Amino acid sequence: KPPYFEITQRLFEEFLESNSTSPSAEFFIPRGVQHIIDSGIGRFSVLQGGTTWFGVTYPEDKPIVLASLNRLLDQGVYPRNLWV
Repeated sequence: KPPYFEITQRLFEEFLESNSTSPSAEFFIPRGVQHIIDSGIGRFSVLQGGTTWFGVTYPEDKPIVLASLNRLLDQGVYPRNLWV
């Protein structure tokens, strides 16, 4: 199995060095996956999740994500004590 986190950490450190003056630059998690595939280090399988992904990139994303999480909690998709 490829050492994904070690590889991604190295890529992230390189990203920080080359983007230190660009506060809006983003390091995308799939970058490590793509590097592993392109360099022939390993392979990945994609599993069907069946749900919509959402995340917080900018402060204005927070209300949308909170509303989405609360909707999932209300629907019983996630338990209310998930983080306990």
